[in-house]
Amino acid sequence: MTLTISYQTQHLPPPQAYAAVMEIDVTNEIIEANLSIEYINRDSLTLDEIIAEGYTKDDNYQWKGTLSSAWSDDIFELASLNQGKEPHSEIYLHLSKEQNQGGFPKDIKKADHIFHEILQAILETDSIEKPLTLKMKLNEEIETFHWKFSTREFIRNDRQFNDWSLGRKFMNLVFSLNFEQLKPIKKPQNGTVEIEGLWYPLPKKIIESTLKILGDH
Repeated sequence: MTLTISYQTQHLPPPQAYAAVMEIDVTNEIIEANLSIEYINRDSLTLDEIIAEGYTKDDNYQWKGTLSSAWSDDIFELASLNQGKEPHSEIYLHLSKEQNQGGFPKDIKKADHIFHEILQAILETDSIEKPLTLKMKLNEEIETFHWKFSTREFIRNDRQFNDWSLGRKFMNLVFSLNFEQLKPIKKPQNGTVEIEGLWYPLPKKIIESTLKILGDH
Protein backbone atom coordinates (compact mmCIF):
# COMPACT_ATOMS: atom_id res chain seq x y z
CA MET A 1 0.00 0.00 0.00
CA THR A 2 1.30 3.41 -0.97
CA LEU A 3 0.04 6.60 0.67
CA THR A 4 1.00 10.19 -0.13
CA ILE A 5 0.21 12.93 2.39
CA SER A 6 0.43 16.58 1.37
CA TYR A 7 0.32 19.08 4.22
CA GLN A 8 0.67 22.84 4.50
CA THR A 9 0.46 25.11 7.53
CA GLN A 10 -2.45 27.55 7.29
CA HIS A 11 -1.96 30.09 10.06
CA LEU A 12 1.74 29.96 10.91
CA PRO A 13 3.65 33.06 9.79
CA PRO A 14 7.08 32.85 8.18
CA PRO A 15 9.71 31.71 8.95
CA GLN A 16 7.79 28.88 10.67
CA ALA A 17 5.34 28.27 7.79
CA TYR A 18 6.06 25.13 5.77
CA ALA A 19 4.70 22.65 3.26
CA ALA A 20 5.38 18.92 3.54
CA VAL A 21 4.98 15.86 1.35
CA MET A 22 5.20 12.45 2.99
CA GLU A 23 5.24 9.32 0.85
CA ILE A 24 4.73 6.04 2.68
CA ASP A 25 4.96 2.52 1.31
CA VAL A 26 3.92 -0.47 3.43
CA THR A 27 4.98 -3.88 2.12
CA ASN A 28 4.94 -7.03 4.26
CA GLU A 29 4.99 -4.94 7.48
CA ILE A 30 8.03 -2.97 6.26
CA ILE A 31 7.36 0.77 6.22
CA GLU A 32 9.44 2.90 3.88
CA ALA A 33 8.94 6.66 4.10
CA ASN A 34 10.11 9.64 2.10
CA LEU A 35 9.61 13.07 3.66
CA SER A 36 10.18 16.50 2.13
CA ILE A 37 9.66 19.76 4.07
CA GLU A 38 9.93 23.16 2.41
CA TYR A 39 9.69 26.38 4.41
CA ILE A 40 7.53 28.89 2.54
CA ASN A 41 6.61 32.59 2.32
CA ARG A 42 9.99 33.83 3.55
CA ASP A 43 10.52 36.38 0.77
CA SER A 44 9.23 39.21 2.96
CA LEU A 45 11.83 38.51 5.69
CA THR A 46 15.48 39.45 5.88
CA LEU A 47 18.04 36.80 6.83
CA ASP A 48 18.59 38.57 10.17
CA GLU A 49 14.86 38.31 10.92
CA ILE A 50 14.88 34.61 10.05
CA ILE A 51 17.92 33.95 12.27
CA ALA A 52 16.36 35.95 15.11
CA GLU A 53 13.49 33.44 15.11
CA GLY A 54 15.94 30.55 15.54
CA TYR A 55 16.04 29.46 11.90
CA THR A 56 18.72 29.51 9.20
CA LYS A 57 19.04 30.55 5.58
CA ASP A 58 17.93 27.09 4.42
CA ASP A 59 15.88 24.91 6.77
CA ASN A 60 14.37 22.69 4.09
CA TYR A 61 14.51 19.03 5.05
CA GLN A 62 14.66 15.70 3.23
CA TRP A 63 14.59 12.21 4.73
CA LYS A 64 14.19 8.72 3.33
CA GLY A 65 14.28 5.60 5.42
CA THR A 66 12.45 2.86 7.32
CA LEU A 67 9.93 3.44 10.10
CA SER A 68 9.01 1.08 12.90
CA SER A 69 6.33 -1.44 11.87
CA ALA A 70 4.44 -0.32 15.00
CA TRP A 71 3.02 2.53 12.88
CA SER A 72 1.37 0.19 10.37
CA ASP A 73 -2.14 0.28 11.88
CA ASP A 74 -2.16 4.08 12.10
CA ILE A 75 -1.05 4.38 8.47
CA PHE A 76 -3.80 2.05 7.27
CA GLU A 77 -6.33 3.91 9.43
CA LEU A 78 -5.23 7.20 7.87
CA ALA A 79 -5.51 5.74 4.37
CA SER A 80 -9.03 4.44 5.06
CA LEU A 81 -10.54 7.75 6.22
CA ASN A 82 -13.51 9.01 4.21
CA GLN A 83 -12.52 11.82 1.88
CA GLY A 84 -14.15 14.87 0.35
CA LYS A 85 -13.27 17.17 -2.53
CA GLU A 86 -12.84 20.38 -0.54
CA PRO A 87 -9.98 21.15 1.89
CA HIS A 88 -10.73 22.00 5.49
CA SER A 89 -10.75 25.72 6.29
CA GLU A 90 -8.27 25.36 9.17
CA ILE A 91 -5.98 22.53 8.06
CA TYR A 92 -4.70 21.68 4.60
CA LEU A 93 -4.09 17.94 4.44
CA HIS A 94 -4.56 15.88 1.27
CA LEU A 95 -4.38 12.09 0.98
CA SER A 96 -3.65 10.05 -2.12
CA LYS A 97 -3.65 6.24 -2.00
CA GLU A 98 -1.89 4.16 -4.64
CA GLN A 99 -1.16 7.35 -6.62
CA ASN A 100 -4.88 8.00 -7.21
CA GLN A 101 -6.33 11.50 -7.22
CA GLY A 102 -7.31 11.19 -3.57
CA GLY A 103 -9.04 13.83 -1.51
CA PHE A 104 -9.28 15.64 1.82
CA PRO A 105 -10.11 13.54 4.90
CA LYS A 106 -13.43 14.45 6.50
CA ASP A 107 -12.16 13.54 9.96
CA ILE A 108 -9.47 16.20 9.72
CA LYS A 109 -8.57 16.15 13.43
CA LYS A 110 -7.73 12.45 13.36
CA ALA A 111 -5.82 12.78 10.08
CA ASP A 112 -3.86 15.78 11.36
CA HIS A 113 -3.03 13.99 14.61
CA ILE A 114 -1.76 10.82 12.92
CA PHE A 115 0.24 12.83 10.38
CA HIS A 116 2.04 14.81 13.10
CA GLU A 117 2.75 11.68 15.15
CA ILE A 118 4.34 10.01 12.12
CA LEU A 119 6.24 13.23 11.38
CA GLN A 120 7.59 13.19 14.94
CA ALA A 121 8.51 9.53 14.53
CA ILE A 122 10.57 10.40 11.45
CA LEU A 123 12.34 13.29 13.20
CA GLU A 124 13.19 11.02 16.15
CA THR A 125 14.37 8.23 13.86
CA ASP A 126 16.66 10.74 12.14
CA SER A 127 17.85 12.04 15.57
CA ILE A 128 16.52 15.53 14.80
CA GLU A 129 14.17 15.39 17.78
CA LYS A 130 14.40 13.60 21.12
CA PRO A 131 11.55 11.59 22.67
CA LEU A 132 9.03 13.67 24.60
CA THR A 133 9.65 13.51 28.37
CA LEU A 134 7.38 14.83 31.08
CA LYS A 135 7.62 14.87 34.87
CA MET A 136 4.57 15.07 37.07
CA LYS A 137 4.06 14.87 40.82
CA LEU A 138 1.12 12.61 41.61
CA ASN A 139 0.17 11.14 44.96
CA GLU A 140 3.26 12.73 46.55
CA GLU A 141 5.64 11.00 44.11
CA ILE A 142 7.45 12.47 41.10
CA GLU A 143 6.81 10.29 38.07
CA THR A 144 8.53 10.43 34.68
CA PHE A 145 6.77 9.74 31.40
CA HIS A 146 8.37 9.16 27.99
CA TRP A 147 6.76 9.10 24.56
CA LYS A 148 9.08 7.43 22.03
CA PHE A 149 7.45 8.18 18.70
CA SER A 150 10.19 6.44 16.72
CA THR A 151 9.12 3.09 18.20
CA ARG A 152 5.57 4.13 19.24
CA GLU A 153 6.22 3.42 22.92
CA PHE A 154 4.73 5.01 26.03
CA ILE A 155 6.83 4.56 29.18
CA ARG A 156 5.94 5.40 32.77
CA ASN A 157 8.77 5.23 35.30
CA ASP A 158 10.81 2.85 33.10
CA ARG A 159 7.78 0.59 32.59
CA GLN A 160 6.77 0.21 28.95
CA PHE A 161 3.11 0.01 27.93
CA ASN A 162 1.87 -1.77 24.83
CA ASP A 163 -1.13 0.57 24.65
CA TRP A 164 0.04 3.67 22.76
CA SER A 165 -3.53 5.03 22.84
CA LEU A 166 -3.21 5.36 26.63
CA GLY A 167 -0.14 7.56 26.26
CA ARG A 168 -1.77 9.48 23.42
CA LYS A 169 -4.85 10.24 25.54
CA PHE A 170 -2.67 11.34 28.47
CA MET A 171 -0.46 13.50 26.23
CA ASN A 172 -3.47 15.22 24.63
CA LEU A 173 -4.95 15.92 28.05
CA VAL A 174 -1.82 17.56 29.47
CA PHE A 175 -1.00 19.60 26.39
CA SER A 176 -4.56 20.83 26.01
CA LEU A 177 -3.58 23.34 28.71
CA ASN A 178 -2.32 26.82 27.91
CA PHE A 179 0.67 26.95 30.23
CA GLU A 180 1.14 30.67 29.58
CA GLN A 181 -2.03 31.21 31.62
CA LEU A 182 -0.73 29.17 34.56
CA LYS A 183 1.58 30.58 37.23
CA PRO A 184 4.73 28.46 37.62
CA ILE A 185 6.41 27.57 40.90
CA LYS A 186 10.05 26.56 41.50
CA LYS A 187 9.54 23.41 43.55
CA PRO A 188 7.22 20.49 42.78
CA GLN A 189 4.03 20.14 44.73
CA ASN A 190 1.41 17.45 44.48
CA GLY A 191 -0.59 17.88 41.28
CA THR A 192 2.10 19.78 39.32
CA VAL A 193 3.82 19.15 35.99
CA GLU A 194 7.31 20.22 34.92
CA ILE A 195 7.71 22.24 31.72
CA GLU A 196 11.20 23.55 30.85
CA GLY A 197 12.42 23.41 34.44
CA LEU A 198 9.39 25.07 36.03
CA TRP A 199 6.50 23.36 37.80
CA TYR A 200 2.93 24.27 36.95
CA PRO A 201 -0.03 23.51 39.23
CA LEU A 202 -2.62 21.53 37.29
CA PRO A 203 -6.34 22.32 37.47
CA LYS A 204 -8.29 19.85 39.60
CA LYS A 205 -10.17 18.47 36.57
CA ILE A 206 -6.89 17.69 34.80
CA ILE A 207 -5.53 15.88 37.87
CA GLU A 208 -8.72 13.82 38.19
CA SER A 209 -8.70 12.98 34.48
CA THR A 210 -5.00 12.05 34.64
CA LEU A 211 -5.56 9.63 37.51
CA LYS A 212 -8.54 8.16 35.67
CA ILE A 213 -6.56 7.64 32.45
CA LEU A 214 -3.51 6.16 34.14
CA GLY A 215 -5.52 4.16 36.67
CA ASP A 216 -3.43 1.38 38.14
CA HIS A 217 -1.00 1.28 35.20
